[in-house]
Amino acid sequence: MLPTDRTRIDYVCLDFLHELAEPLTAITCGAGAARRLSESQGFDSRAKITDSLQHLLSEAARANEVIYRFRSFLQKEGKQQLDNIENNRGRVELSR
Repeated sequence: MLPTDRTRIDYVCLDFLHELAEPLTAITCGAGAARRLSESQGFDSRAKITDSLQHLLSEAARANEVIYRFRSFLQKEGKQQLDNIENNRGRVELSR
């Protein structure tokens, strides 16, 4: 593996982690806020809790989409790497 390949992989992984951390942080914060709302004295508005839960569902879907895109990227990159290996094998055989 060339240093430039390693650098590229590092950046892709960091980007993935950043993209995944955002919705997970939002889910954590939203769940805590919904819990505090439901536990507060005299709180009777289900609409706010429903809105908080909808936000949590949206963020969970966003996290799932990030994972799906990353998995697709890795599969595409893996296929490309295999294609490159096969092409290189073909060149070596032709040069013999």
